[in-house]
Amino acid sequence: MTSGVKELRAVLDDARQEVAAGGPRTLLFIDELHRFNKAQQDALLPDVEEGVVTLVGATTANPFFAIISPLVSRSQVFQFQPLSPEDVKTLLRRALADKVRGLGKHEVCMREDALQFLAEVCDGDARRALSSLEIGVLSSSQRPLEFTRQLAEESVQRKAIDYDGTGDAHYDSASALIKSIRGSDPDAGLYWLARMLEGGEDVRFLCRRLVILASEEHRQRGSPGAAAGRRGHDGL
Repeated sequence: MTSGVKELRAVLDDARQEVAAGGPRTLLFIDELHRFNKAQQDALLPDVEEGVVTLVGATTANPFFAIISPLVSRSQVFQFQPLSPEDVKTLLRRALADKVRGLGKHEVCMREDALQFLAEVCDGDARRALSSLEIGVLSSSQRPLEFTRQLAEESVQRKAIDYDGTGDAHYDSASALIKSIRGSDPDAGLYWLARMLEGGEDVRFLCRRLVILASEEHRQRGSPGAAAGRRGHDGL
C-alpha cells in the first residue's frame, strides 16, 4: 500500500467538493484495506459516516481484527468462498479453448488426471490454477503437447504460506495446534506445527505454548501419586 494519509485526504476532499456541487457520491474502492494503518482508516471514517463516499474495501484478512471497529460496524461484510474443483476445471478447459485470450492457439491434449490435480491443488484459487496451466504449456516445446499429471506437478509453483506471525493467524494457529493436541489428533497437530514453522513462527513461542499445555494437562489430571491415591481410595 503506497498511499498515505495525505493522498487519501486529497481524494476525500475531491469527493466532498463533488457532493457539494450537486454531483453524485464517489465510489471509493480500496484493495487490501487491511494494509491501511489506523490513521488512514480513521481518515476514512467521517466521510463514510456522512455519506460523502461509498466505501468498498477488499481484504484477505479477518476484517473484525484488521479493520477498525467503527468502519466494520458501518459496513456490510461479504465473505467470498473458494472456487470448487469443478468450477476450476471448467475455467481451465475454457482457457485451453480460447484462442484469443487463452492458450487455444497451442495444441494441448489435457489428461483428465492432470486437470483434476490442478483443480484440487490450487485450493480454489483461479489465478494459481491458470498460472500453473500456463507454465506447463509455455515451458514445453512439444507440439502437440500431452499435458500429463507429471507435467502438472512440475508446473505447480510452491504456494507461499499465508501466515502473519504478529496478527490474527498467529493466535488462531496456536489455538488450533493446542486444540489438536488436546483432541488427540496427531495429524492435525503436526499440520499446524509445520504450518507455523514454515511461516516463520518463533520456535521459542511454540516451545512456551507446549510447555504451558503440558503444565495445564498435568494440573488437570493430577500428579501420579495423587492419581494412585484416588484409585486406592476408590477401591476401599
